[in-house]
Amino acid sequence: SLDELQSFVIKSFKEVQNKKLKKSKYPSDPYGESKRKTICYHVPVNESRQLTINWVIPNHRELYYCKPESYLSHLIGHQGDGSLSSYLKTLRLTIELIAGENQWERVLYIVYQYLAMLRKEGPKEWIFNEGKNINQMEFQFEEKGQSRYIDQV
Repeated sequence: SLDELQSFVIKSFKEVQNKKLKKSKYPSDPYGESKRKTICYHVPVNESRQLTINWVIPNHRELYYCKPESYLSHLIGHQGDGSLSSYLKTLRLTIELIAGENQWERVLYIVYQYLAMLRKEGPKEWIFNEGKNINQMEFQFEEKGQSRYIDQV
């Protein structure tokens, strides 16, 4: 029961001293304007060509239940007809790395055009529900892993 769990937690952590520390504040933009829009090249250890795009995303804790990052991730990663991935494959800019690596600026342009379109159209309930249903099915049909045991706390 919840009471038993609460009792267990209190018993386990009662010796932890409350130091009344202030909550850390982190800048909303940890890199600053000067570090954004930076292209980094490196020589890979193995034969690998990759374009990685990083974004600074503001804190959206108050939107936790809406999961905006999951919504965007679902759309950007979607591989069905009409998706960003499907379009880039049609242009031979993904999967066929040789074609895409020389046209990385075009790939970036297309990605940002896609994001601009999403911003203009706004969120769609059916897309949110699709992601929610996928998450529910993944949870429901998750393969059972090996059990882990705790001997003592």
